[in-house]
Amino acid sequence: TSELQLTERNFIADLGLLNETFVKPVRSNNILPGHTIEAISINIERLISLHRELYKNFLTDSSLLGIANTFSDSLITEMERLYTVYMGHYESSLALFHEKRDNVTQFRKYLKHREEMTDKSVPNLLVTPVQRVCKYELMLASIKRTVMKQADPNDTELKDHAELLQTKIDALNLALQNVDRRRAAADNWDKINQLEKSLLLSESLSKVGRVILLTTETVVRVGDEEKQFKLVLFNDQLIRTKVAKKSSKARLLDSIPLNQLQVIDITSQDALYQTSVKPDAAERFSFFIIPTDPRLPIWTVHFNTEASKKEWLENLKPRVLPFERFCDNWG
Repeated sequence: TSELQLTERNFIADLGLLNETFVKPVRSNNILPGHTIEAISINIERLISLHRELYKNFLTDSSLLGIANTFSDSLITEMERLYTVYMGHYESSLALFHEKRDNVTQFRKYLKHREEMTDKSVPNLLVTPVQRVCKYELMLASIKRTVMKQADPNDTELKDHAELLQTKIDALNLALQNVDRRRAAADNWDKINQLEKSLLLSESLSKVGRVILLTTETVVRVGDEEKQFKLVLFNDQLIRTKVAKKSSKARLLDSIPLNQLQVIDITSQDALYQTSVKPDAAERFSFFIIPTDPRLPIWTVHFNTEASKKEWLENLKPRVLPFERFCDNWG
C-alpha cells in the first residue's frame, strides 16, 4: 500500500506542476487564447480534484476494505467519465501544443522560460494521466495478492474484504475498457472529420460504425492512367482521391463498397489482368483491385515495399468479395 500512496502523491504533484507552471500562467498572462489553453489542458483541474480525494482516502485507510470502499461505484463512474474525456482529447491536445509552440513566438518564449523552473516538459506531464489510470488495476491486484499471501487462512472476514476488492478491480477493468472503446471511437471520428475537411464532397463520409483502417498515397494505374493517388480504406468501402495540393481540397474520384470488389495478388493470378502492365509492376509490390461492375476499370495498386502491400492485402481480403462469388458475378 505504501507504493500506492507514494505513486499517487507523485502523480498529483506532476498534475499540480503542469497546472501551476503551464496552465495557470499561460491563461492569466493571455499567452494563448483561453479556448486554446483549455483545449490543451483538457480537464486537468478536474483530474487533480479526483486524485486528491483518492490520495486522502488511501492515507485514511489502506486496508483491503478501505481501498475497496475508496473505489466506490460512484468514484469509478466518475473516473470513467473524466478519463473518457481526457484520453479522447489527449492526442489532439498534444498536436495543438506543438503547433502553437512552433508558430506563436510569445508561447515559445514562455516555454523557454519555464525550462528554468522545471526539467519536466509539458508533453511529458500531459501523458502522465494516460499512464497512471492504466496502473490501478495491477496495483490493487498486487496489494490483494500480497496481503492474502501473509494472511491467516482462517480469517474469513479478510477473505470477504479481498473478494470485495476483487469486484472493484473487475469494475475498474470494465471502466477502462469503456474508456478505451470511446477513445478509439473519438479518434476515428477525428480522422474522418480531418479527411472530410481535405476533400471536395457532396455528402459526408461519417457513418455509424464506419472506421478508417488504412490511408496511403501511392501509385495506382486506373485504365491507361498511372499516377499518384490517395487511397483510404474504411471497414466498408475504399475511396480514391487526388492528392491534395497545399491549402486546397482534393477531389474524390471513387467510392466503392468493399463487397463489390475483388483483390488479386499480381504475383499469383496476373493472367486475369486485361490491360498492359509495365514489366517492373511486380517489382513494385502490386496487386489488382477489380470491381464487380464490368463497366468500371481495374486498378493496379503499386507499393514501394512488400510490407506496405502485405498490410493492405491483410486488411482488404477479409472484407472484399470472395473469389468464388466474384467469378459467379462476372460469369
